[in-house]
Amino acid sequence: MGVVVTTVLDLLTLSARQAGILGQDEDFSASEANDAIRVFNDMLDAWAAQERFAYTVQKYEFTAPSVKQVYTLGVGGDFDPGFRPMKIEQAYVVVNANVGQTSEIPMDIVNYDDWARITVKGSTSTIARKVWPDYQYPLINCSVWPNPTNIQKFAFYCWQLLSMVSSLSQTLSFPPGFRAALR
Repeated sequence: MGVVVTTVLDLLTLSARQAGILGQDEDFSASEANDAIRVFNDMLDAWAAQERFAYTVQKYEFTAPSVKQVYTLGVGGDFDPGFRPMKIEQAYVVVNANVGQTSEIPMDIVNYDDWARITVKGSTSTIARKVWPDYQYPLINCSVWPNPTNIQKFAFYCWQLLSMVSSLSQTLSFPPGFRAALR
């Protein structure tokens, strides 16, 4: 079973019919359709905080714009993948190993308590070894340690979530199993 493709209207109409909101030959009014889109987007927003609804983990590479300890991640941040990730699953510093080859050196993703235990946050090194994403909104502050002494290239593996919808004609594409869950 491959990728499932449908439109927002088809999915919402089927859902409303199964729930007994619409009859077999009925269609949404314009205001009902707008309400259905809002409810659908609210559900997707609630699901975004749960790992089981992340259908894949995507790799995003960023070259730091400057040498500093805190970088922002999200739309308009130092690192901008075009959205605000809900979670960074893995993080790496990307280094040139040989001509034309790179290696990814793992970074520990730490929580607030682990970050607070670092007593000398001003330590420096050629490669950052830890990152603390604080998950602030709208931008995530990614504090790295030790402070890099040169421009770093980072690879963040982030949850890929279902996107919000904006119109009834919008085409949806998602992995098997998600259509039934969304319905």
